[in-house]
Amino acid sequence: QVPALELEDGTVLTESQAICRYLEALCPEPNMMGATPYETAVIDMWQRRVEFGLFAAVTATFRHTNPHMSALEDQVPEGEINRRRIPVHLQRLDARLAESPYVAAERFTVADITAIVAIDFLRIVRERVPEELTNLAAWIGRVRARPSCALPGKAA
Repeated sequence: QVPALELEDGTVLTESQAICRYLEALCPEPNMMGATPYETAVIDMWQRRVEFGLFAAVTATFRHTNPHMSALEDQVPEGEINRRRIPVHLQRLDARLAESPYVAAERFTVADITAIVAIDFLRIVRERVPEELTNLAAWIGRVRARPSCALPGKAA
């Protein structure tokens, strides 16, 4: 199962959220998942909104419209419906980013990681961020300026 993290004792952790929580407990700074109960709740809320919204729409579009995925599961014709959901989720993210410099907080968090991965996956379903979503475009610029989020072959 991917993702997976094998620990020194041979234990294997799976599931992104579980791995992130484990790593955050080991290295709590810089904090990515919340420093207070309230902040943790807000970050979790936005993380889930992005995961079950934009990320789910993009991955479902890929799984049900890419011929290479048909060997892994039964594709359904309704899979194309997910493509129509992508712009709605991008617009919601743009609206959120009109209120906040980052998805869940005033700083980069795990919710931003999920969002930038979803944005990166747009290309595999041949979709793009519409130009009129200027808040989202500005956020992409801020995130891409981070060395850990720079595109391969491009300087941050």
